[in-house]
Amino acid sequence: MKIVMLCGPAGVGKNTYQEKHYPFEEGKNGWWQFAFAAKLKYMAKMNGWDGKKDAPGRKLLQELGEVFNRYDREKNNDPSWAKAVAKAIENLVFESGTNDHSVVITDARHDHEVEYIMNYFKGAEIEVIELIRTFDSDLTEDAKKHVSEQPISRKLITKTVNLDEEESE
Repeated sequence: MKIVMLCGPAGVGKNTYQEKHYPFEEGKNGWWQFAFAAKLKYMAKMNGWDGKKDAPGRKLLQELGEVFNRYDREKNNDPSWAKAVAKAIENLVFESGTNDHSVVITDARHDHEVEYIMNYFKGAEIEVIELIRTFDSDLTEDAKKHVSEQPISRKLITKTVNLDEEESE
């Protein structure tokens, strides 16, 4: 199994990069896409979030995500969002009967999530790709300072891709 985790600030282009480099094509050997925040976004929508990542929407997602992260730390639980993704990948393997899959996780934001996936899938080939580019972020100053917008530790990153250079090629 190969697992790629994409990290970088909000708006850098993680989903766009995934679509270009790790496409999923129904019925073909493609990349399966997962996101740590998928369950978080679902919970937010079930409770009235309109799906927009505007300032109030981003704040809701950041604060709701952190509530669960704090709870997990206080209870010494596995990280909720990473555990949900690990179980979803495990279900994919179980249902297909093979472990020969390529998986991309498009929103690695916390060291503990990356480390959880690395430990859960010890035998997998795992790559953590940091995406960088020059762009004007539309995040508020408070949102930029949030823990979910801080970079992944350098020790966990296996490759850095400068999207400015990629676009000029």
